Amino acid sequence: MNSPAILLVNGDPNSRNLLAHILRAQNYEVLTADDDREALQLALVKRPGLVVVDGLTHGDGHQARLDIFRQLRTQPETRNTKILIYAQQRVIDEQCETYVQFADDYAVNPCEPAILLSKIAALIGQVPPEAQQTQDRLEFSDLTIDIKGYQVFVQSAPAQLRRSEFNLLVLLAKNPNQVFSREEISRATHAPNVAVTVRSVDFTMCGLRKKLGIAERHLVTVHGRGYKFIE
Repeated sequence: MNSPAILLVNGDPNSRNLLAHILRAQNYEVLTADDDREALQLALVKRPGLVVVDGLTHGDGHQARLDIFRQLRTQPETRNTKILIYAQQRVIDEQCETYVQFADDYAVNPCEPAILLSKIAALIGQVPPEAQQTQDRLEFSDLTIDIKGYQVFVQSAPAQLRRSEFNLLVLLAKNPNQVFSREEISRATHAPNVAVTVRSVDFTMCGLRKKLGIAERHLVTVHGRGYKFIE
């Protein structure tokens, strides 16, 4: 498999070694680090395609982790590196607003290896969904979506979206007032062989709304059913 390296950042050696074993069995090149400082140094030198990070901690460790994320996103060597959070559901729920600033996706620890592997495969080499291959441009009063150019503008200012956020926005915007369930969104915005949980859709929506700012008014939650886009 000719894929970019994967960097695992996990302070628990047992968990780190198990995950490394699973990935190496799939012929991935795996790098490991047990703290954030070591992870950043490795990332700058080795330039992995993906960094898999355990759950954010609290206190000083929490702030240090955020600082590392910011550096990964701003350094020329790593600004395009994908970030996957691998954490317990409780931690993800508590830190959702923080995660969406930096992470491309998350997986709940523990989860089936097939689910984790499918997320990793999607991040390293995602297949563009059909939603990106038809209409070239969608325009609304305060929002412009350039599908072909893979750009979004809110009141003429560019919005930096992750691929999963962009895919979700395009799907809903191309079908205004149509309610999509989380399952339908998962199927429409990911490759068929990629396992995506319905909670991942909520995670993506959380990040999308934050980045759209005033234009997030277009995204409506239909309780008990899913999401829709209004003009």
